[in-house]
Amino acid sequence: MLTFKGFISEMYVKLSGEQLLKPGREGRAETIVRKIVDGDPFLTMKGDTVILKKDKAFGEYRAALRDANKKAMNAVIFTGVNGKEYQLADLAKSPEFGGKGKGSGTRAEDEALADLKKKLQAVFDKETVPFILVKIGKRTERVAAIESTPGVPKSDFHMLDPEGKEVFWISHKKGNKANDFQQYGGMPELKNTKSRDMFKFVDDVVKELNGAKRFPMKTAYARKVTDPKIIRMTMYGKGFKGKPDGRQNIDVLYQGPMNLQRKGIKDGIPIYTITSNHTQYHNELPTGDYECYYYVRPEQAKNQFGIPGARFFIVAKGTAIKNRNTKVI
Repeated sequence: MLTFKGFISEMYVKLSGEQLLKPGREGRAETIVRKIVDGDPFLTMKGDTVILKKDKAFGEYRAALRDANKKAMNAVIFTGVNGKEYQLADLAKSPEFGGKGKGSGTRAEDEALADLKKKLQAVFDKETVPFILVKIGKRTERVAAIESTPGVPKSDFHMLDPEGKEVFWISHKKGNKANDFQQYGGMPELKNTKSRDMFKFVDDVVKELNGAKRFPMKTAYARKVTDPKIIRMTMYGKGFKGKPDGRQNIDVLYQGPMNLQRKGIKDGIPIYTITSNHTQYHNELPTGDYECYYYVRPEQAKNQFGIPGARFFIVAKGTAIKNRNTKVI
């Protein structure tokens, strides 16, 4: 079994001047400055945390950053409040610097897909049939296989009939609560809708910032989405219309493990539905903690809607309000 130190070393890479000054992501280097000023702890490659002193090394780092001197940035020796010395290579590229952990991006989806494939094959073996009938929402289709949907459409998985034609499109989220997943989708990709509801939120965020040139750390704003078009497009795809028909106009969102449940038989072919911890069918508007909320939080490498350091999402209400820094406006 991995020690926590081993876990950190496998999940995260070391910080470096080269990473912090990647073109288009220079704001990550400024995050070092802000964390030292604010007294925020850094995650180390040893698996512990440290607060770095604002001393001579702080000035050396800022000078190296001003000159975009990656070698000098790497050479700076910081001192922790614990008296120990640290360089950038001793610090982990945690999420605030763009680190996600190796393989974390699609791990939940990959595991869910592998699990459902295994369950589907078990049904084929039990029923001794090459395909089954699957009912999702108001549609029933022949299903012989399920595959991962390539690229970044709304669909994570799609189901295929015996001829290899795509017949169902599925979005998948991890967990069993509304705050177990990060987002339904991004706001920038819906700019062309020119939704007054959405742009009113952006305008009000700008007012809240009161002239700040960069979105501040430890800050977040949220508001309930009231435009049903925005809700449906973020839930089911940018190509949303009356009936599901593709990778950008999906059938359903499932959360957590997906299970096949036998419902009957038709013309000798068994009929199954799919259950999950939370299921949202095409055209449905989420309720309760799953309601759609506009949400913006700091991410230093981003510049969205003209606000440096801001990342705009559409999330579940539970995700928006779990952040203690969130202000509903």
